[in-house]
Amino acid sequence: MRFTYDALGRLLTETGATGELARDWDSLSNLRRGESRYHYDRAGRLTRAGTLSPTLGYGQERFAWDGFRLRQALTEDAHGTQVRTWLYDPAGGGYTPIAAIDQGLGPDEGVGPALIYSVHTDPLGTPRELTDTDGRIAWSARYSAWGQRLGPVLLEADRHTPFATDCPLRYPGQYADDETGLHYNTFRYYDPEIGRFISPDPIGLVGGFNLYQYAPNATGWIDPLGWASGFVLDPNTLIHRIGGGGIDNSIR
Repeated sequence: MRFTYDALGRLLTETGATGELARDWDSLSNLRRGESRYHYDRAGRLTRAGTLSPTLGYGQERFAWDGFRLRQALTEDAHGTQVRTWLYDPAGGGYTPIAAIDQGLGPDEGVGPALIYSVHTDPLGTPRELTDTDGRIAWSARYSAWGQRLGPVLLEADRHTPFATDCPLRYPGQYADDETGLHYNTFRYYDPEIGRFISPDPIGLVGGFNLYQYAPNATGWIDPLGWASGFVLDPNTLIHRIGGGGIDNSIR
């Protein structure tokens, strides 16, 4: 693959076997691109992402936050409006999702009946399966070594069913953007195909000597804010490592 960067070190183009992808940035290093538009609040949190084009159609997502944890996503498209609320395990920093609640929003702003899904995660806090209240698998996935979803692994009997759903959460603190193929990671965007952030660390060398590194490895480290990675000792303990020593076994 071939990459080009601007004078501030932000990824501009990514050229591979499937063609070239271009990135566009604003003056605050927030990503914006092509047929989709992204809006952020003063804290740098993504508040709205919208698409209106002949190829992608109409769609808009609005986001509500609890501090720097995504609490709600409101999706509007040709099929109506859907509200999803995320609940998190308060232990270990509070970035591991445990439940998703879906409700339709009517024209009078009233909400429909709730569909509740349990979120089953790996030790890092990455969603692996969603099950409904009857225990049926509504969504599942497997990932590459650096977090790129490789495809569904639903049981054959559960495919294409009315209770099937989607889950855009990835590594703790990440939200998958289908239009760009990137993961929104609070203060930066992460490219799961190459296992790196696409812009330099906003806190500079305080976050480590490699300004684009996600983590030394993705089997025991997470970076919910896109600032500095932390080592997960167990599901209930998170120790933050900011510019510390030790062996860097990342090759990225």
